[in-house]
Amino acid sequence: MIASILVLLVVAFTVGRFALGSVPRRRAAGLLDRDRVRTLARGVEAVAVLLLGRALVDWSALTLLPWAVLVALTAAGAAGAVLRWDGLPWFEDPARRRSRTTGLAATVAVSAVLIGVLG
Repeated sequence: MIASILVLLVVAFTVGRFALGSVPRRRAAGLLDRDRVRTLARGVEAVAVLLLGRALVDWSALTLLPWAVLVALTAAGAAGAVLRWDGLPWFEDPARRRSRTTGLAATVAVSAVLIGVLG
């Protein structure tokens, strides 16, 4: 039960970070992602961790309400990313293009492996 709660907290943090970085709000404008690469990386990360949570959490011991909330937060983050996409540059700092692209590729690769193992 404690392991399930810890996994749920990690999933909530990751999904919440994606939603906070994607959904525009006046009060928290400083938390928004500033480029497309970061938005993509956090989106892929959120989906992978959400699927990991689905596989690792003992849902018979918990209600499904946290799962529904996490899926809704991920959907809100994706909707916010779509709405902001045109206004975002690909890279906030063009000097860091190579490292940011490598980071995105690593995030996608690790997520693909996790999804392949769990799927």
